[in-house]
Amino acid sequence: MREQLFAMLLTLLVVVASTSAFCGQGVCGLLTSSSKLQGGSLDQYEERVVALVNGTRAYGYDLELESIALARPDFRSAGSIGANETANWIKAQFESFGLEAWLEPFEFTNWTLLEKPSLIIDVDGDQGTIGDQVVIDSFQCEHYSWPTPEEGVFADLVILPLPPAADHTEIGKTPIDTIAWDEVNTTGKILLIGREVRMHPNWAQPFVNKLQLQPPAAVVYTWWYDWMNFTPPLYASAAVAHWAIMVPTFGIWKFQQAL
Repeated sequence: MREQLFAMLLTLLVVVASTSAFCGQGVCGLLTSSSKLQGGSLDQYEERVVALVNGTRAYGYDLELESIALARPDFRSAGSIGANETANWIKAQFESFGLEAWLEPFEFTNWTLLEKPSLIIDVDGDQGTIGDQVVIDSFQCEHYSWPTPEEGVFADLVILPLPPAADHTEIGKTPIDTIAWDEVNTTGKILLIGREVRMHPNWAQPFVNKLQLQPPAAVVYTWWYDWMNFTPPLYASAAVAHWAIMVPTFGIWKFQQAL
């Protein structure tokens, strides 16, 4: 049982980088495409355009954008250093094709990371003994997460159990066991929970209610099932809802594998 697995972990040391909200310059661009490949044949002009496509070169562009994202702790989130670096790179590429290109900056409230966050599990709860500490490398902030204090957070680890879900169609079908949840006090604790809790309102609303009633020090989302292996790469502005919760939130690779 996953509850038994985590019962062995007495405390959790989270040393995370502070985040800051500021007004900065953000650049947003959209690339759109139109095609008849799904519904019918191409006309002669479209065929000439398709013939110009070089898959190897296009993949090279993708790798360049990935390298920019991986070099930044907040990847290429809107308005961040990585996003602006990406915009400048795309502009330079357009200009290399002989196109006229320019940037149109505007101000908005932004979110960025000062450094990559870290997660350390401390089994005996004593920060002075490091032989029992386990570093979780796959740890990262959720986009627009509320910041932790500069010194990070050190608190007990608690878990809210979720009903089983063999696939995405079962999420939300079985009600949350509120009796079991009532037995877990999340106030000031670090809460570990499956990411699927946010995928259906039948589970998401009781979860938000719990956070508001007993605010934890931080929330760490993970995934339990192989069918959820698509979740680690998720990192988008849709997570702005975390800002309203006002609790530091993070994502983690499959926890059993991390240990």
